[in-house]
Amino acid sequence: LDSVSVSTISKTDKNVWFGTDNGVFILEDNEMIRMMVDKQPFTEQILCILRNDSSAWIGTAGGVSLLSNKGTGWELTEYYSQPNINEGSVSALLKGKGQHIWIAFLNKGLMNWDGEEFRNVELPNGIEAVTCLNVGPNGFLWIGTDGGGLLKTRLTNKIPETKDISIVNNDQVEVSSNIHQMVFDNNGDLWIGTSFGIQRVQLSSNSDIVTVKNYNSEHGFYGTETSLNACCKDSVGNLYFGSITGLTRYAQKNDRSNFKEPRIVITDVDLGEGNTEW
Repeated sequence: LDSVSVSTISKTDKNVWFGTDNGVFILEDNEMIRMMVDKQPFTEQILCILRNDSSAWIGTAGGVSLLSNKGTGWELTEYYSQPNINEGSVSALLKGKGQHIWIAFLNKGLMNWDGEEFRNVELPNGIEAVTCLNVGPNGFLWIGTDGGGLLKTRLTNKIPETKDISIVNNDQVEVSSNIHQMVFDNNGDLWIGTSFGIQRVQLSSNSDIVTVKNYNSEHGFYGTETSLNACCKDSVGNLYFGSITGLTRYAQKNDRSNFKEPRIVITDVDLGEGNTEW
């Protein structure tokens, strides 16, 4: 992979797929091979991958495609020319209920595939720059945007109407309007990567905001601006955040609030313009 730039990684028990600026590469049994489609190298610029056992949705700089494993090789179905699907850079793919697939576009909004057709999802305030998607512990679909903040809607088998999609904020705290990545921790808190660091959003049992805590370089976050969808949680609950300057790991067990009041020690007293003996 020395000659390509990796934009996304998808791992299963059998192999690892690397989406790059020049197609898909597969690591299996310690061997790296290039994906072939119809006996030709698959050379699309890959931005995101959503896989199951026999197929994979591929988000590219030009739209969305479906790769199907036919046993003898991969077959590619491109949806760019479909009349009801947007042609643009796909930022995120997410599996919904049933056969539903959610497709986020960097400049064309949000779409849903219900197993038969694609449908546009009208977001509040005409928001079109969708950056990331996630499903929370209470069954909500969380939608991160660039400039429009954080949205949520109940995840069902139906396409939500605009009135069913809410912009998440409250009167006391504010979530960043520029969201680049999202991941939930083991406590159900939502972590958001922004243009200025990381936000930890504590949610109530109804998925309403309780508090928002900001993390930046003063708290050990490496870098400032986070990278698009470059975050994950490992098997023991550690969180990883990629930024434009590197990678930061968050270990929850080491995040402890200090409620002990500092000890005050008086070493000198100034009275007027001179020292005072005391």
